[in-house]
Amino acid sequence: MEKIILDLFGGDNSVDVLIGGAYKALQERPDLFITFVGPFEVLTARLNKHPEFDGRYEIVSCPNILNNQLNPMVAVRSGEPFTLIKGCELLASTDARAFVSIGSTGALIVSSLVKVGLKENAHKPVLGALLPSDNKGGRFLLVDCGSNLNPSVEDYNQYALLGSEYMLTTGRSTNPRVAMLNVGSEEGKGTPEMIAAYDLLSSSDINFVGNIEPDHIFEGLADVYICSGLAGNALLKGLEANGHFIVDALRSTLDESERALIEQKLDDLGSIYKYNELGGAIILGIRKPIIKAHGKADGSSIYNCLLQALGC
Repeated sequence: MEKIILDLFGGDNSVDVLIGGAYKALQERPDLFITFVGPFEVLTARLNKHPEFDGRYEIVSCPNILNNQLNPMVAVRSGEPFTLIKGCELLASTDARAFVSIGSTGALIVSSLVKVGLKENAHKPVLGALLPSDNKGGRFLLVDCGSNLNPSVEDYNQYALLGSEYMLTTGRSTNPRVAMLNVGSEEGKGTPEMIAAYDLLSSSDINFVGNIEPDHIFEGLADVYICSGLAGNALLKGLEANGHFIVDALRSTLDESERALIEQKLDDLGSIYKYNELGGAIILGIRKPIIKAHGKADGSSIYNCLLQALGC
C-alpha cells in the first residue's frame, strides 16, 4: 500500500466539500492508504459514512487548525498541535510516501524545513507548479511560483537542479531542458542576479537552453522554467484569470444553440487553466514530497493532488 498523509483543514472550503476527492482517489486506486490528520470527531463523522473504505485509512487526531493570520515561524516553534505541522512530523517519522495539505503556504514551507529537513543538494525549499505546455497533455514545471520573491544567483542554480531532478524522477523527461523566464531571449537580459545565473547555468552540466519570454512558455521549448517567486506567482494568477476571461468571452459571442453545441468543449478549454484540475504545487528540496493544494481547492483538486503524490 502507498501511504499518503492528508490535511484538509485551513483552506477556503469545508471538509464536506474536499473529502469527496479522497473518496474518489481511494475508489480508483486500490493501492492507496490515506492518513487523515485533523479533529477526530469531524473526520470520523464523514468517514463512517463509507464503510467500503474500512482498512484503507486511519485518523490521526489533531485539534488545531493553522490559519494565514498566524506567523508561520511562530506557529512551528509554538509546539501547538496544528494539523499542518503534525502532517510534516508524520511524514518525517513514518513510511508515508508524501504529504498533501491545503493549509498556509508559508507555514507549510517553514514546517517542511524544520520537521522534515532538506535534501543534501538543497539549501532552501522552493515551490514548483506543473502547468500545461501544449494541447497534447504535455507539462512543464515552473520554479519558483511564490516562495522566494528575490532569489540569489545560487537560488536560480538550485531551482534548475531541483526542477530537473523532479522531472527526471517522475518520468516526465529523460533530459530536462531548463530555461530562464525573462523579459527577452537575448543573453544579458534581466536583473544582475539573472545575468550571473545565466552565465553559471550555461557553463554547468544542466541542460540549459537560455532565456525564454513568457509568450512562448506553452510551445514546448523547455521542461523547467526558473524565475523569481514574484514573477512565477504573478504568471500563475495571470494565466488563471486569462483562462476565465477567454472562455467567458467566447461564451458571450455565441447564441443559445451554438453554446449548447460546444459547451463541453468550452469546459475542456477552461479546465486547462483551472488549478483544481492541475494538482498542487510541490515543495522541492525537501527529503520527502510535500504537495500544497490551492487554498480555494475543491474535491477535484484534492483528488488530483493525491494522484500527483502517488506519482512523486
